[in-house]
Amino acid sequence: GRNYPMWMNLSPKHYLYQTPEDCCTTWYPYEQKCPLTEDDGVQEGYFWVVDEAFYPNWKGNGCSHGNDYPEWMADPTQRDTHLFKTAKECCDLWYHSNSALCQDNIVYTSFGKQVGGPANFNGGTWYPSLNGIRQCIDGTPPGWMLAEGYKDKYVFDSHAECCKAHTCEDIRGIILG
Repeated sequence: GRNYPMWMNLSPKHYLYQTPEDCCTTWYPYEQKCPLTEDDGVQEGYFWVVDEAFYPNWKGNGCSHGNDYPEWMADPTQRDTHLFKTAKECCDLWYHSNSALCQDNIVYTSFGKQVGGPANFNGGTWYPSLNGIRQCIDGTPPGWMLAEGYKDKYVFDSHAECCKAHTCEDIRGIILG
C-alpha cells in the first residue's frame, strides 16, 4: 500500500516494492493468499495495532508504556512518530540527548494509573523551579512556597499538576502546559 510507516522509507530497498507480488515473494513466500485479492493498494489500517505502546510522556522527561496514551497519538497521521514498539525507539526520537536515561526511567501505566517505573513520578511534592527554566522539580520547595497563600499556587502532588499551573518546557524546547 501507499500508506506505509515512515521508518520503512529509511531503508526502502528492504521494505518498499514496486508490486505486491515482489513484496509477497520476499516476505511471505509460502503464503498462498498473498497478495490479498481484495487489497486495493491503499493501506487503511495500521501495520501494528496494540493496546499498549511506548509513547512520549510530556508529564515527565521520558517515555511511558501503557494503554492510556492520548487518543490523538493513535491518529494515522501521528502514530508513526508517537507510538512505538520499544522504549529505545521512543527515547531515541523524542529524548535523543538523554536516550539511555529515558530508557532506564520508563513510566508504566495502565488505565491512567502508574503501575511501574521510577518512584515519585506522579506523587510526592512538586514545585516550579523559578530559575528561568520552565520546569517543575520534585523535593522540598523553598520555605516561602509552603507559607499560607502560596502553597496552593506553588506546591503540587504531581509533576503534571505543577506543569499545568506553571507551563513546563521539555528538553526539546517545546512549551507544555
